[in-house]
Amino acid sequence: MITGKTAFIFGASGLIGNLLLKELINDPAYSKVVVIVRRPLVIVNPKVQEILLNEFESFDFEEISISDVQVFCCLGTTIKTAGSKEEFKKVDYELPMKIAAWAKSKGIPVLAAISSIGANADSGNFYLRTKGEMEDGLKSFQFSKLILVRPSLLLGTRREFRLGEELAKVFSGVMNLIFFGPLKKYRAIKASKVARAMKVLANSEAGEIVYESDKLEELGA
Repeated sequence: MITGKTAFIFGASGLIGNLLLKELINDPAYSKVVVIVRRPLVIVNPKVQEILLNEFESFDFEEISISDVQVFCCLGTTIKTAGSKEEFKKVDYELPMKIAAWAKSKGIPVLAAISSIGANADSGNFYLRTKGEMEDGLKSFQFSKLILVRPSLLLGTRREFRLGEELAKVFSGVMNLIFFGPLKKYRAIKASKVARAMKVLANSEAGEIVYESDKLEELGA
């Protein structure tokens, strides 16, 4: 039987997911980190096990205590990268629902997922509406602990180039000066802080579900 915590990371090749992977590898509280990937990342570390996305539902939990398992959903794309709204929704809504259904069926108590600032199922913006629908869908599974993080503009180096983000980063310093009080949640945030905050929340007794960017800034400091 594996002692210590076991984490599953979906989206480890992305900005936050990759930083979270490093956080968990370096944390002695975690004995095993299972990375669910579309294509092998070839990570050489005794803690890490890679499983292809189309095979994760057949994972054998025989050597693992379910009470020590945490699932981190770090999936996210753009309509441009996905190619269409339909393909975008497959990644940002349908796949998180499939992951949640699997985790719930196994009795996994903790699920943490990345959403977005402004997520709202009633939004007129397709991106924010999809994120809001994802949040509502995950809430319906009633996990013992559900963590939904809503980061603002992410600061960090992505593998893929996103023009809008790069332009926004140029002005992030100015925006951080004018966003204060209730507007603090709109300040740019380092992706490394979001990753660290997710780990902290997964292991805390906090009873909230949704965490805005300003709270992530505090937790990830």
